[in-house]
Amino acid sequence: MIKSCMEDLGVGIDILEIERIKKAIDRFGERFLDRIFSRKEREAIPDKNTLLYYTLGFSFKESVWKALPQERQKSTYFRDIEIYWRKKEPSLRIKNLSLPYSLSFSVDKEFVVTIAFLFFAPDR
Repeated sequence: MIKSCMEDLGVGIDILEIERIKKAIDRFGERFLDRIFSRKEREAIPDKNTLLYYTLGFSFKESVWKALPQERQKSTYFRDIEIYWRKKEPSLRIKNLSLPYSLSFSVDKEFVVTIAFLFFAPDR
């Protein structure tokens, strides 16, 4: 967590091999997807390139979780972090937490990289 006089900044970064998510989906199918993604998240995944969006969603959940303060990480699970797609742009919802954020990603043939910035109000 980076401290400043204005606010606290949580930063999380993740890199994930696309094939890893493909193998999990092939092996566990709906059970895997239901464990990681909410029904609403799954409905918001674009019809094209679903594997890519599932991989990005999983990676963003990791990035967001890493950006949370340690005490919050202990009570936050993957399904508490929801990633929605609007016009190929990610948006974030965290259960019982509302705060400003910024999400970014990069994709190549084999990997996705995601980064999450969470802006927390300063303790006063």
